Amino acid sequence: MGPLDGTKVRVVLTTEIGPLSDKLKYAMENDIACLKLDWVYESIKIGYALPFPNFIIQSVKACSTPEKPNSTYI
Repeated sequence: MGPLDGTKVRVVLTTEIGPLSDKLKYAMENDIACLKLDWVYESIKIGYALPFPNFIIQSVKACSTPEKPNSTYI
């Protein structure tokens, strides 16, 4: 797959958790809708494309390893 063409792509489907790909970064930086996969499934169930607002991903964690808790030992 080649680079994301912002002149043709209007929606990017992705999971909510996972690595932040270059394509997803580009989409978020260029106001291309990044939607949860549930948008597809729910739209199929109801029989038409649902509005995006309930399925938009605002940000994605780009960390694949758990973060250390911020604690101090006495």
